[in-house]
Order: sequence, then structure tokens, then C-alpha cells
Amino acid sequence: MKDFFKLIGSFDYPKAKVSIALLTSSMTEFAKAKVLFGSYIAQYPRLSVIFRNDFSPGGLTRANRHDHSLQASRRRMLARYRNYALLSTMESWHQHVVWVDADITAIPSGL
Repeated sequence: MKDFFKLIGSFDYPKAKVSIALLTSSMTEFAKAKVLFGSYIAQYPRLSVIFRNDFSPGGLTRANRHDHSLQASRRRMLARYRNYALLSTMESWHQHVVWVDADITAIPSGL
């Protein structure tokens, strides 16, 4: 997760206008994120850590999540999580949303 903040810090946009929300379905990652977010709270106007695991389809694991037969339900689950995170954290002053998935390693400076 420290790499995540390094990645966000490389974004060519004022931190004073960046809010960050992290939604996880892992209670272990949730606890780690809460601690880590505490060290960044002064740098951003809003940091949110959300735990929710009730959208996960049965049988989906980290090992099989890329199986073709599970993609429709996996994408539906991801959309529900993203919608929930968006609706839970958006404020009237937010103008844009950028989703940064775990496999993103760079953000184009002009984005």
C-alpha cells in the first residue's frame, strides 16, 4: 500500500484537491490500510478506508478469479464495489474520479 501512495504522489495534480478512498474485502488489509492512512491524513483533504465483503460471489478466490467462466460475476461484483465506494465518498466538490487498480504501476502525468 505504500507503493500506492507513492504512485498517487507521482500524479501531476495538487494533493489538496485529491481525495482517496480504498475499499477492501479483506479485514486484514482493512486494518493495515487504516494504520497507513493515518500517516497520510494531513496530505489529502479526505482519506476513506471501507471494508465490505458481501458482494463476493461464492467460489471466487484469488487463485481462480481470472477463470473465464467467473468473469461475468467477478465484473458485476467489482462494479458493485466501485459504485458503493463512489456513492459512499463523493462530495459535491469532487469533479473527477480515477480508479486505480492494484495492477496499475504508473499514472500518466497529463491525466
